[in-house]
Order: sequence, then structure tokens, then C-alpha cells
Amino acid sequence: MMGELILCRGGIAALPYYIEDADLNIYSLEELCYYIENFPDRLDEAFWNEELCQWLAGELSLGELSEQIRAAKQESASMADFVRLVMAKSAYFEPEAKREIIRQLSELENKDEFERGKLKADRYLKNHRYAESILEYRKLLHKFGEEASRTVEIGNIWHNMGVAAARMFLYEQAMEYFEKAYGYNNNPESMREMYYARQCIPGEEKEGGLPKEWKDQVMQALQQAEDAVGEIAVPKEKQIEEWKKRYRVYSRQ
Repeated sequence: MMGELILCRGGIAALPYYIEDADLNIYSLEELCYYIENFPDRLDEAFWNEELCQWLAGELSLGELSEQIRAAKQESASMADFVRLVMAKSAYFEPEAKREIIRQLSELENKDEFERGKLKADRYLKNHRYAESILEYRKLLHKFGEEASRTVEIGNIWHNMGVAAARMFLYEQAMEYFEKAYGYNNNPESMREMYYARQCIPGEEKEGGLPKEWKDQVMQALQQAEDAVGEIAVPKEKQIEEWKKRYRVYSRQ
């Protein structure tokens, strides 16, 4: 909605409501709608608390909505039901946006705690919020990291943490994460990215402990690059810069 003029049906609060999870102050129902539209994965039962109800009633004169939220909480309503209550009081949402938000919320509610947590962390990664994505992935590892049935999924979490760390140019940390990922998911892509991360660390190249086939593959790629320009070798620094660029276009696991 950036760049568009949004007509507010209600008033502007003298005192804002503070959303701790986002470190954000909101002053209107429309700003609450904006938050819902952009962060549906952050909505949970605790979001619809008594403090929010009191703010809606006291600052925005939305006493009816406040009571509806309280009643919905008593009935253990779904997140989609809570959001529908807010949608009914605002002209903020276009019909297609309404459908998309409800779809996302329904998708989240049909998943278990692990899947919901990974979706949240993946969205942080997709939106370039790398430090926050690592924090959310770590929460999942702390809670589910020992579950034998999730070995591959745990490996994919470590891989995504490696992607996030690499995009912050924390190559030593990324190398460690990719190595852990390979230990769980046995995915050659994780091993390969571990090698690339090593090459991006300032100083001498680290070659120990790496499967020979991956060394051979990279060396073959270097040879092909050299052949493409005749006998002129590709400078090591240029190749390292090329590896660094890879991190900007990674696909998440």
C-alpha cells in the first residue's frame, strides 16, 4: 500500500498501541490492518490480548470490535476469524488482499508447530531479514533439533542459516552452518556451499576435510573458465568474487 492514499474511517489515537514483536507503534485501525497484511505469520492468540482491546475501545472508539475480539477469544476462534472481525471494520483491504490473508492464515493453522515456525523463519529470509531468520531457525533447532523423524528438515534449517549468514558476509559462520546441514540432510548442495564459503574467508584457502569430488568439480570449473579466455588464467580474487555473488541468488531449501 506504500504510495497510496488510504482513507481512515476511524480516528487517530492520541496514544499509540505498541506491538512488541515488531517494535512498532500504531495509531489507527488502518495501521493495524497494514500490520496484519504484512505479518500474518506473527499473529497468534497472545496478539489478541486485553491491552489491544482496551486500546481499540479507548483510543479509537471501537468498543464493538473490542467486545467481538474478547468473545472470539473466549470461543477459541481461529486467527482467520479474528482477522475477519478487523476486516469488517475497515475499508483498508481490497477483496483480493482479504482472500490472500485468509488463505495464508488457513495454511498456517493446518500446519504443526514446526512447520509454522519454519514458514515464519523462511519469510524473514526471503525478506532479507537475515538476523531475525537465524534467530527463528535457532528456536526451532532448540525445540525440535533432536527429533529423529525430522533429520532432513533439520538439515535444511542449518542450510538456510548458512544462506542467511553468507548474505551478511559472515562466511566462517556460514561454513559451519553448511557443514552441519550436510551432516543431517546429506545434500551435496550444502557441502558445495560449505566449500564456497571457505573460499570467501580472507586468508589461505581451507581444503582439509572436503570430499575430493567437490574439489575436482570446482577445479574443473576453473579450468573451463581459463580455457574460455585462452591461456589467461582467471585471477583467484575474481573467482572468489564470483562465488560471493552466488549467495545473492541462492534458493532456499
